[in-house]
Amino acid sequence: MGGIFGRKSPKTSRQLEITEQDRAVLQLKQQRDLLNQNRRRIENQIDRGREVAKQLLKNGQQ
Repeated sequence: MGGIFGRKSPKTSRQLEITEQDRAVLQLKQQRDLLNQNRRRIENQIDRGREVAKQLLKNGQQ
């Protein structure tokens, strides 16, 4: 019942300001994520290469 008669909080149309520090932090996080993605991709390629090498050695091929 208080919803009808109660005061509403003033809505601020002011947007939060994005500072240069915020942009720098975001950029660092994006770079970190990209580095981790590339690291995982390279590790997977190395693992696949090792498996192929094991199979070739097992079959007597070089």
